[in-house]
Order: sequence, then structure tokens, then C-alpha cells
Amino acid sequence: MKRETAACGVLILWAGLALAAGWLPLEPNHIHLDRILSTPAAGAWLGYDDLGRRVADRLLLGLRASFMVAAIVVPVCAVSGAMIGVTAAWWGGLWDRFCAGLIDLTLAFPGLLLALALAAALGPSLANVAAALMLTGWTGYARLARAQTLALREREHVQAARVLGTAPPAVWRRHVLPLIAAPLIIEATLGVGGVIVAEAGLSFLGLGARPPAPSLGGMIRDGTYYMLVAPHLLVAPGAALFLIVAAVNEIGESLRRRLYAR
Repeated sequence: MKRETAACGVLILWAGLALAAGWLPLEPNHIHLDRILSTPAAGAWLGYDDLGRRVADRLLLGLRASFMVAAIVVPVCAVSGAMIGVTAAWWGGLWDRFCAGLIDLTLAFPGLLLALALAAALGPSLANVAAALMLTGWTGYARLARAQTLALREREHVQAARVLGTAPPAVWRRHVLPLIAAPLIIEATLGVGGVIVAEAGLSFLGLGARPPAPSLGGMIRDGTYYMLVAPHLLVAPGAALFLIVAAVNEIGESLRRRLYAR
């Protein structure tokens, strides 16, 4: 319980800071030539980067970008993947074989590598990163929803609804989706951390937000050049990324224990 509470507190803190970044008087691109690579001080808690910009200001806006990508990618992937999996298992036949083959083909490639290729083809931007992650991230939800639906469609209450002539969408909404919601919620919760890491990785490789727009991956990349003379450039975004992903994973594991203990 203590670990779960701490994880929720960390996630709420970072998410709140990211949401408030749009209303705070931040100056992420304001250059102070006399403070280049300055260490943390009272006026700048996380110091200044190689161009004299406040690391804290850029970190908050980078967090907002990461949370925005996760807020878009995870729901889209969860909804689309769940519907593809449910319809494939329900209808069967050619549609099921096509969906199963597409899922297996997509999963045959490393997800981040496939997203990297798609993002590189689309061009560097935060929107293209989100599009690439959506094109590759639905497969896990589809496979999970398909397996769960295959087990549920033969249950008595589902068979009774079908015999009574209930339309398939109504059967899915009333008898299938409520029963597969728990594993999908767990998958989506854990997927938030994966999307944030993937966005940071693509930004690290230069495929994310275009400079001078800040991103966690871009800040980590720039910080590696000065890690011996100004380690705060690397420690600040790296620690933020680690804490967020660790908190999300802990919340996801806690949800899994609670939902499956019932």
C-alpha cells in the first residue's frame, strides 16, 4: 500500500506540473549567455543548459509533450485494438485469420524498431511520433481482446443473448466488454509507461519534437555531451523519466493484483 501511495503521489505530482506548464510563466527558449552550463541555484533549481536556458522550464514542457503523446496514443490503441480483437474472435473465418496474421506479423518486429522506421518515414515531429506509436501499439490490445473473447463467446449468458436475437454490438457492449475490461485496463496502464519511454527514445534519436521545442529524449541526448562538466543536464530529465515510468508500472502492477484478487 505504501508503494502504491508513493507511486500515485509521484505520478500526480509530475502530471500536475506538466498540465500546469501551459499556464506558468516559463521561458524555455530564453537564453542567458552569462549562465551557460550553470549548476542549480536559487533562481534555477535545475540549472541552465549549454545555451543558457533554464532546465526546469524545458523539463516541464518536455513532460507535457510526453503526457500528451501518451494521452492520445494509449486510448486510441486500446479502443482500436480491443474492437479489432473482439470482432475477429466473434466473427471468425477470413476476418479472424486476417487479423491474427496481421497481429503476428506486426509482433514479429520489435515494436520500437518498427515505430522508428515509421517515424523516420513520416519525418521528425511529435505528431508523427504519435502516429507511428498508434500504428504499432494496437496489436497487444487486439491479441488480448481476441483471446478473452474466444473464451467468453461460448459462455451460457452470451449464447443466450445470441439465441434471443440480440444484435452483436449489443452483446459486445453488455456481455463481452465488461468482462474483458479488467485486463485491458491493466494493459493500458502499463502501456502509458511504454509510450512515454518510446517517445523519449524517438526524440533521443532526433525523430520527436523539433528544436527548440523541448522533449525528455532530446534533453537527455544533449546532456550526454556535457555529462562530465554539467551532469545536471542529464540527471534532471533522466530522473524524471525514471520516476514517471516506475510510478506508472507500480500502479499497473497494483491494479493487476487488485483486479485478479477478486
